[in-house]
Amino acid sequence: MLQVTGVFLATTGYAEHVHAPGFPPLAELMELFFEAGGQLMVCSPCLQARKISPQQLIPQAQIIAGATLVSELLSASNTACY
Repeated sequence: MLQVTGVFLATTGYAEHVHAPGFPPLAELMELFFEAGGQLMVCSPCLQARKISPQQLIPQAQIIAGATLVSELLSASNTACY
């Protein structure tokens, strides 16, 4: 789930400009993630705070709020904590 300023990564074209030396471009990594069945959840309040509309997001982005995040975490066999 993308939160806070991370939600910009879900906007159309943004990931194409993110590339760290020694790694594939983020857009390429995201495509591999989606091909493997990955889901990109994006925090609804975080989008609103940054005035990002749903129309600005990539098609794979799923807008969710806190309750959905909690539900997903409770039903997951593995989670990451940051």
